This record gives sequence, C-alpha cells and structure tokens, in this order.
Amino acid sequence: MQPRLLIPLFALISSVASSADFRKDVQPILKKHCYECHSEEADKRKAGYVFDDLLTLVLDIGPNGIVVPGNTGESHLIEVLTNDEGEKNHMPPKAQLSSSDIKKIESWIKDGAFLVNPTTVKVQGMGPAAEKWRNKEGKEIEASFIKIDGVNVHFKMPDGKILPYPLENLSADGQIKARKALLEVAGIKPVAGK
Repeated sequence: MQPRLLIPLFALISSVASSADFRKDVQPILKKHCYECHSEEADKRKAGYVFDDLLTLVLDIGPNGIVVPGNTGESHLIEVLTNDEGEKNHMPPKAQLSSSDIKKIESWIKDGAFLVNPTTVKVQGMGPAAEKWRNKEGKEIEASFIKIDGVNVHFKMPDGKILPYPLENLSADGQIKARKALLEVAGIKPVAGK
C-alpha cells in the first residue's frame, strides 16, 4: 500500500470506530438518567416522551422531532441535556450528564440517529407489503420498504426494480415511517405492558 493512501484509510477507520451505536452507547445513558420519568417501564411519559419503547421513540426522530438526525443544533434533546443545571428545560432535572455521555448522544445524532444498525437488518421472505410513500414535494409512489443503508431508503417498486431514495428527501412523516419499518423488519416489538 502506498503511504499517501494510509492517511485516508486511517481517517475512514477512525470515523467508523467513533460512530455511536444506540443500543450499546446511548440506550444505557437514557436508561440510567431518563427512564425514571420517560419510560413504559416506569409507566411515565413526561412531556410525552418514552425512551424504552423504540416503536414509540422512533416517532420523535425526524425533521420535526426531539431528535433531528444529522443535526445536533436542531435536536431539542441536546438542548435540554446541555442547558445549565437549574434551567427550566434542563434534563435530567437534578443532574448533569458527563461530557462523555453528551458526546456519545451527539455522535449518534450526527450519524443519523438510528435505533438499530441499518447495515445489520435484512428483509426476510417477501418483505413488507407495498404502501404509499410521499416525498418533501408531495409526490407519492407505491413501493415496498426493503432497507435503509444510512442515507438511502431502498424501495421495491411494483415492476420489481429496487430504487434507492435519499431518506432526507422523504416527507417528515415518510422519514418516520421508514425508520419505523426498519425497526419492524429488525423484529423490534412494543414494550410489554403497553
């Protein structure tokens, strides 16, 4: 390998290694600091947020949600976690997350805020039924969800062709629907007792 290729390769390996995984890195932070007030486990949904039921949490991840994938500055979650302790909207109310915990959550958001790793989810059998999908411009197609590769949703069109489509170009509802379809394909079930 030529020496000048080593630097880009190292940068690529470093960026992959620094990605935060929701289940491994973020969910334990939320469980420790947030489930007391925001979980099905505690039967509390303060401000309407639930962090232990992924099929509910996914509804708050999108362009208008508490988490805006790829954008920590627009994510209300980061705002409340980084407000000074004692401020009205500071969470958790009586503590401050460590800078390491904040960085993990920020990394997860910057990397797309997926609740499961989309590269590990595979559609089994025929996959989900075809349904209507709308983009930001209001145009609609009918297609079956196949997968998300990080930046694209892959749809199976009625003619059998696979169409990769930028996730960010779907309507806000379409983005949430695609993320929810990913969870369903991954076999995620609602939290017991719901």
